[in-house]
Formats: sequence, structure tokens, C-alpha cells
Amino acid sequence: MAILYPVRLEGRQYERMANLGIIRTDLSDVLDYCREIERLLTDVGSGSQLVRAVWVVAIITYWRCFKSRQVRLNASEVFAADARLLELHRRIGVIRDKVIAHPTRLWEDSYVTVSVRSDEKGKCSVVSAKPNWGGLRVVHSAVDDLPILRALVPVAIARVDELSIEETANLSDSIERLAEHEIAQDRMPVARPFGDP
Repeated sequence: MAILYPVRLEGRQYERMANLGIIRTDLSDVLDYCREIERLLTDVGSGSQLVRAVWVVAIITYWRCFKSRQVRLNASEVFAADARLLELHRRIGVIRDKVIAHPTRLWEDSYVTVSVRSDEKGKCSVVSAKPNWGGLRVVHSAVDDLPILRALVPVAIARVDELSIEETANLSDSIERLAEHEIAQDRMPVARPFGDP
């Protein structure tokens, strides 16, 4: 009867596989964030700071899978089969860069007011030297691009799964030697017959 052993992979040769696992976890989290945004939109509405906060986390988490890691996804490969999805991915990048990380006037509508008094001749003078900051209203919202993110993430997850399978195949000889060594040294965790839950 075959025995199924869990093999813990550590070391530099397995870093890529570990990083792909982290990327997949992040992408799954993005889907969870999208579901949470949908729930919040129903509960509190699109103007909620909570909706915006979860949206920011979703965008940052998604984008770091493509930009912020030693092992990262290549968008041109991930979305090679659909040029439209690659363009939508780039839109998410613009939102990350121009709305979240480095806001620009293109995406913002802000204003400042001061109190001014006009005399009978139309001459104006500032009444208060302290400006009244009208605040910042971000023109973009999570509602606008939530469907885009929901479309991109499953495609990215599928590519991570493909890369993980390829990486496992590339390392299978190494993994098998490691497992055989651990079994011979009697250092393997408790095994269970293959096929048991």
C-alpha cells in the first residue's frame, strides 16, 4: 500500500515555489476583499470610508503580486490570451499609482475656501486668515472597478497554479531525493495510507 508523506520544502531551490504560494494566497485574499466590498456596499453604501479602505487593501495586495516581490507574476504572460484583460490590469496599475500611492489632480477634486467681505464699492478683503480646507473628494471609487478586479484575479490564480505545477515538476527529482532521505533517516512526520482523508 502506498504511503502519503508531507514533505516540508526549505532552502533556496524551493523559494520560487514558496513565493508562488504567497502570491496565490494574496490573490485569494483579493477575492475575499472584493466579496467584503460587495457586502459593505449593500450595508453602508459606496461613500463609506470602510469601503474605500478595503478597496485600497485589495488594489495594493493585487498589485504587489506583479511588482513588489523577488518572484512576481508577469502581466503579459498572465493575460497573454486576452489583450482586453491586460488593458484592464494596466488600469488597476494606474489606480494604484495615481489614486492610491501618488494621488494626482487627474483623479481628485479638492478645494480651499477663505472668508471674504465685500464693501459697498465691491472692494474685497479677507476676513479670516485661516483657510477652510474643504477636504478631498476622490472622484474614483471601488464601485467603478470592482468588476475588473473580479475578472482579473481568477485568471492570475490560474496562472499561479500552472507555474506551481511547472515548478513542482522541475523540482520533482530533488523533492523525491529529499523525501527518500527523510524516510531513511526516520525523520518524516506521521504518514497515512494514500487516499485517506
